[in-house]
Amino acid sequence: MLHPLRVLAAAALAAAFAAAPLAAQSVKVRVDVAPGSPQARRLELAGFVLEDLPPGADRIEIILPRTDLPRLAAYGWPLEAVAVSRPLREVIGSGPRALDGRFYDWGELNQRMLDLENQYPTVARRIDLTALTGSPATHQGRHIYALKISDAPAADEDEPNVLYVGNHHAREIGTPAHMVAWMEYLCSSYGVDPGLTALIDSYEIWVVPTMNPDGLEHVWNVDQWWRKNRRDNGGGVFGVDLNRNYPFKWAQCGSYSHSPSSETYVGPYAGSEPETQTMLALARSRRFVKVIDIHQSGREVLYSYPCGSLPAAAFDEVVRMRNVLMAAANYSTRLPSASGEHFEWEYAEIGALSYLLETDTTFFPTWNQSQAEYQRCQPAYRAMLEEPLPLTGHVLDAATGAPLAADISIAGVNWSEGELRRSGGAFGRYAVWLRDGSYDLTFTAAGYASVTHTIQLGPGTVEKDVLLSPLGAPRLELTGTPQVGQGVRFYLRDGAAYPGRQFHVVLSASGGGPGAPGIPVPGTALVLDLVNDWLSQWSLGNQGLLSGTVGSSGLGFTPLLTIPPAGAGLSVWAAAVLSQGSAHEAVTPAIQFDIR
Repeated sequence: MLHPLRVLAAAALAAAFAAAPLAAQSVKVRVDVAPGSPQARRLELAGFVLEDLPPGADRIEIILPRTDLPRLAAYGWPLEAVAVSRPLREVIGSGPRALDGRFYDWGELNQRMLDLENQYPTVARRIDLTALTGSPATHQGRHIYALKISDAPAADEDEPNVLYVGNHHAREIGTPAHMVAWMEYLCSSYGVDPGLTALIDSYEIWVVPTMNPDGLEHVWNVDQWWRKNRRDNGGGVFGVDLNRNYPFKWAQCGSYSHSPSSETYVGPYAGSEPETQTMLALARSRRFVKVIDIHQSGREVLYSYPCGSLPAAAFDEVVRMRNVLMAAANYSTRLPSASGEHFEWEYAEIGALSYLLETDTTFFPTWNQSQAEYQRCQPAYRAMLEEPLPLTGHVLDAATGAPLAADISIAGVNWSEGELRRSGGAFGRYAVWLRDGSYDLTFTAAGYASVTHTIQLGPGTVEKDVLLSPLGAPRLELTGTPQVGQGVRFYLRDGAAYPGRQFHVVLSASGGGPGAPGIPVPGTALVLDLVNDWLSQWSLGNQGLLSGTVGSSGLGFTPLLTIPPAGAGLSVWAAAVLSQGSAHEAVTPAIQFDIR
């Protein structure tokens, strides 16, 4: 239904839309406000979503739920009734810009993922994310699904995880189509494209075509312009903007609203929605290292935060990769529309390098236009997958090898917005995105002694596993700078149960930790978690340089040892055995350090 364009008062405006079916809640109005004006910005900050306009347009247009019309009319600017939404199924095949049935509803998306699993069983598996995470179903009882793409999709492998997700906003129907095309491309390229095959072998890739199944079904069956999910807010008002519902900086800045009728309603509290809760649980368990969140429209790469700041070393890395994505898709860039968005939360809490891509130039492209836009974006999606991690590894219990959730602080990199950098998940994995340079990283976990490592980043990937020794049991600690020509010594700490005992440090240049083959301690069942090699033999033959005595306080230390030139570039593992006379009583977990 297209109404004559005329200036209407609030009551007349409501009357103009009265003939529309009640279920079709969204309407389009033109507001007597110039695009780009302070008044337009005022409406954006009040949570109204301004539509993209053709060149030369002199007034803004807004699509909004009919229940939000009184709030808009209260600003006093003249309004014109333009149109009332229809079900997308009615729009298919009609009009000069007719869509066609190749766009996907929720059921078709789920079937397409199942088809890909059946067609490519060695690399693809459809995953019920609602069941996997133990999250609640959507308000209308639906589950959220993903296609997991990997060389062993049925297994949980110790590999970095990458996320591509679409359709947080229901009416953005091109985004599920992009995700399906991307899934098809990845699956069909395995074993054919060597580069993509290597990436699929190295990562677990999760593709979520829609995060908003209730909203998407509402678009198809009731209201093509619907944006939010389908929470019943009472009084005939529905929906939360899922991309304003994430916990990081929830409802702090940008275009958002606390009004339940608004298109950008943030929800009753942060993370209130079952869809949001599903993503929070998935990301916290999988510890995504890279995220692309697909939206419409604008042909823009969104990055960083709309308010607040990042440390320079982190911001430079974010901007560098933003520029890669912009060049790959030939897109422009801007900051996010508001706080509380999904990709901002992924960066702040999970530590993923994450971006939002506003694809296409309309919410309702033709199918051919949508597929052409996907081809334009595909190089950006691939560039994200190809981007090497600057630093990655695991944090593990030095005694048992169990994965640990550890906090990571970086000297000189001061997070000021409450961000977290930590390891976690089933394997204790972590990743850090910083510009090239040398950094001192400290790893801390409750019940364990903190460890600091100096790590040089760039170019390529640095893989660094970190072992933390439990407090209360004897443990080694290296002091001094492990650099050729510098002096270092080993301290034995928490040895109060072994006063007066001797300890001797054994070294290895070939590996260590709980998974190492081990060096048996003669006459006992004890094993040093080291690989026996030439450096081990050298250290066993030079006990005077690497021995000490445990004092009554549980502290002991070795003599100062100057690192010779032959040590340059070595990655060294060290563990100690505690003895009384010829009786060996205990060993420490292995520690690791790199000599520069």
